[in-house]
Amino acid sequence: MVRVLDRSWPKAGATLPAGVDGVAADVLDDLAVARAAEGADAVFHAAGTTDLATLQRAAASSVDAIVRATAHVSRRLALAGVRRLVCLSSGGTVYGQPRVVPISETETTRPISAHGRLSLALEDAIAAQVSRTVILRVANAYGPGQRTDRGQGLVGIACERLARGDAVEVFGSGAAVRDYVHVCDVADAAVRAAAYDGREHVFNVGTGHGTSVRALLGMIAERLDVPLQTRHVPARPFDVTSNVLDVARARHELGWMPRVSIEAGIADLAGRVRERAR
Repeated sequence: MVRVLDRSWPKAGATLPAGVDGVAADVLDDLAVARAAEGADAVFHAAGTTDLATLQRAAASSVDAIVRATAHVSRRLALAGVRRLVCLSSGGTVYGQPRVVPISETETTRPISAHGRLSLALEDAIAAQVSRTVILRVANAYGPGQRTDRGQGLVGIACERLARGDAVEVFGSGAAVRDYVHVCDVADAAVRAAAYDGREHVFNVGTGHGTSVRALLGMIAERLDVPLQTRHVPARPFDVTSNVLDVARARHELGWMPRVSIEAGIADLAGRVRERAR
């Protein structure tokens, strides 16, 4: 049995497989957290905060409140008997401007964005409460079900916009390189991490291969068979020029490796978009 705690449960339009149950509540609802965690062998912490730009503008007090709230939730999980927790963190922001690419888990974390600094603080807050915590530093995840209404998640947004004949907003020249990992591969890594009993506790989850924004958008337009329309705006100071993750540790320790190529993932998404448009 898989139990989901989400304040907007069930997700609009979601088709739930057998064996999935849900609790509609906020993570700060102590009783709901205890009810959702009751009897759980493992908990996957994937509660988000907000988009990067909004977080960058947030006051320090707001960021501190998020950290305190996360620590509180983690304590409630520990009190509920949870002894194994998998935390989905950000592999795209915690390392900052890389000195070496691909970036390994041993690289010093030097985040240049509020999101990266917050992600590191949340990692510490969670690990301090639950005895067996595994941190997954996830690259740019994409795939079916990705929301496109929050200004975050380039792949999903680009698919929707280009399919409608709209332009995609690009920060800077489009030369920025990112590591795009499919949601199915992220889910596989999370399940493996929940069963992991080794000595490591931080894992990168990406592909080890970089794709520029320009190349990604060209790929999406080609798969959708539409013209590529872009609107360039100034680059943001908190965006790094390149972020590609070394996933050798996850391969060795978890027996995990990414299986969905960016080409296959984009082809699948484009097919879904075209199907919805019929």
